[in-house]
Amino acid sequence: MYLRKFVTRNNFTRVYITVLNGLLQLTPREIDVFSVLMQIDLAWQPKLPNDLKNIMSTDNRRLIMKEANISKANLTRAVKKFISIGIVEILPDGRYIIRAYEAYYN
Repeated sequence: MYLRKFVTRNNFTRVYITVLNGLLQLTPREIDVFSVLMQIDLAWQPKLPNDLKNIMSTDNRRLIMKEANISKANLTRAVKKFISIGIVEILPDGRYIIRAYEAYYN
């Protein structure tokens, strides 16, 4: 038996997170927020050679709030949950990264 789900490039991250949601136990709103976080993470390119990735910079927070239609307080709650379940990590220098990519920053 094969299961197939056709997705577009625009909704790939949302569908991917929804498939993993059995493990993550996220609410629909948290799925939206994490989907935007993953899109930011995947699209990030350094502008200067010494640029460091921070998925929760001020500009990224504004983008997340706009794209996911979420308030600042609810974004903070969602990020705290992501940190508590281990999918987002705060590095010692204060940057936020998605934990799956941790090996690339050491």
